[in-house]
Amino acid sequence: MTDNAVGSSKVFVQALGYREIPPFTALVDVEGAMRVFFRIEADPDSPRTRPRDAWRTLLAALPVGAEMRFLLSWWPEEKQRLAFVQNMDKWALPDTFPKRKQMFEALRDMAYNSPLPFARSLVLEFRLLNAQLVQWLTGIPELLAGYGLVCTPMDKEEIEKLASRVFNPEV
Repeated sequence: MTDNAVGSSKVFVQALGYREIPPFTALVDVEGAMRVFFRIEADPDSPRTRPRDAWRTLLAALPVGAEMRFLLSWWPEEKQRLAFVQNMDKWALPDTFPKRKQMFEALRDMAYNSPLPFARSLVLEFRLLNAQLVQWLTGIPELLAGYGLVCTPMDKEEIEKLASRVFNPEV
């Protein structure tokens, strides 16, 4: 990997575009290598979540010709707000308190219109020099699931959001 400095964003600036390598979308870098991104999520309170063991296993399984990078970013967390609003819609509002409906509407309005909460997010980036390594990537979600981690491949839109976060963290 050329110019592999910590915090380098050159890969996003000099990318040549995207390439579909089913089931993934890859960002093609200036050297023609494909970069595949996975978003990692986990329940930190679950006893099944063992990230150190997961990273140890993943690094041991990393094939020759593949490179991996961890990207830590603050990411707008839309799922939490959506789940909260969906639960609000199920609340039963008894008519015993006259201002309750107004309070509920104010809370609902705040939930819809306030800025999104941000959560720390981990992204794994794999740089592949040839398409044969794609088969190895397909097993990563299952490998990490055994350690309580949810590994989701990022599509073009999510990769572009990641690039936006890297270049302008205040957005």
